[in-house]
Amino acid sequence: MSTKLRKGMVIDMAKTNRLGNIKAKYTADLKQSETTVRQNTVNNDDESSPLADLVSQIQVKYDSDKIYYGNPDEFKLYPNEKIRLKPHTGDKKELLRDSIRQDGVLDPALVWIKDGEKIILAGQNRNIICKEEHLQLPYIIKEIQDSRQADRIVVVTNLHNRQHNEMLPSELCSMLSCLIASYDDDIYKGDIIKDIGNEFKLERNQIYRVLSFKKLIPQLLEMLDKKLMPMYAGYTLASVSKEKQDALYHFIHDNGIEKISKKNVDALMARPEAPWEISFLRKAFGLEKPEKKRTRKNTVIDNFQIQKYLFEGEQADIQNTVINTLNLRYQIYKKMEEYNITYSEEEVLNAVEQYFKIK
Repeated sequence: MSTKLRKGMVIDMAKTNRLGNIKAKYTADLKQSETTVRQNTVNNDDESSPLADLVSQIQVKYDSDKIYYGNPDEFKLYPNEKIRLKPHTGDKKELLRDSIRQDGVLDPALVWIKDGEKIILAGQNRNIICKEEHLQLPYIIKEIQDSRQADRIVVVTNLHNRQHNEMLPSELCSMLSCLIASYDDDIYKGDIIKDIGNEFKLERNQIYRVLSFKKLIPQLLEMLDKKLMPMYAGYTLASVSKEKQDALYHFIHDNGIEKISKKNVDALMARPEAPWEISFLRKAFGLEKPEKKRTRKNTVIDNFQIQKYLFEGEQADIQNTVINTLNLRYQIYKKMEEYNITYSEEEVLNAVEQYFKIK
């Protein structure tokens, strides 16, 4: 037997052993996944759920699913950018590269054949590495009924493959929103959220808070992604109107403010109903000290000073009029402080006069 032939046999045997090891790992992973699914089913009072069924369907079954191999250039990215996570970079990418170099692609990509195109549902990072390393990508074709089912598979695989804290708040919000929207209207939303919590270890309040990020204007959502404000600020500011959010963003942008703190948000939410004028925003961000509030001061008025302007028998009536007038004036000034607006004493007295004329 020639040396060249013996080398070829050794290489083939090595490949066979390697494939055997990989298959063994596939089988172990599959058993672990099936165990997890069974445990989740038991935890849900032995009742099946649409989400649990989906998780079971996308598990790779190596005894029945046919594995194909393709050139990385043959595949297209998933078209829904809102739920397509950004590719790995840095250490994570290099760790995946080292794994593929050493053991090959252990998990085949999931692919949807639509209009003759191979669309990646799960495995874009594996495809990128295979392209850079001049390797073929193993993949499994999934039978997809419609784009909503495809969305569900993309979201579920993303949530299973990445830690929640590895995702940007906007990404996790898009994932959960899309997953909930992809189910039929006759499925109660609360049940879906319960299933999501059970499957991905998320608290109900946490899910609702993440979903609230949809109400943030894009500029504030970007600040949240860049960790320029805490999560508390994100879901708290999501509860106010778009007008207030716009006013807030333009204010911090114009004043060179880079971050929003919990203290800033608490100061803003002290006045949730009234408009957020510049003077109020400046106080909330500590750019100016709040003005001293007007305080009541006891004043003694000499009865003789009043008596000389009264006709006989008018004392009781005029006393009530003076008290009501001063009380109305006081209430006007209190509202002026609350809304951060200023009027002259003449304008205040004119308002009092108009009030009594109407009354």
